[in-house]
Amino acid sequence: MTTVREGQKTDIPQVAHIEAACFSESAWSAKGLENSICQSNSLLIVVENNTEVVGFALAQIVVDTSELLRMGVLPSHRRKGFGQTLLKQLHEGSARRGAEQMWL
Repeated sequence: MTTVREGQKTDIPQVAHIEAACFSESAWSAKGLENSICQSNSLLIVVENNTEVVGFALAQIVVDTSELLRMGVLPSHRRKGFGQTLLKQLHEGSARRGAEQMWL
């Protein structure tokens, strides 16, 4: 079963694992992800497949603009629509927080 939800601080280890799998040498560290995720203007969306976090999207919202900072889906779970789902939920979540536009 697939679930999309707002991420939490407890998701950071799984998000860091996905980040490393997707970006290897240019991946953000777990601490860097934590610093971004814990900011009050950040929005983290995760997608779970059978309770395993397999993808994430992280945005920062400033005034009326949401900026996509990072996004990744585990290579083994790509081409299943998770990326599209993450972007859609990130856009909707950003709009609920007052964003009128999104920068990708």
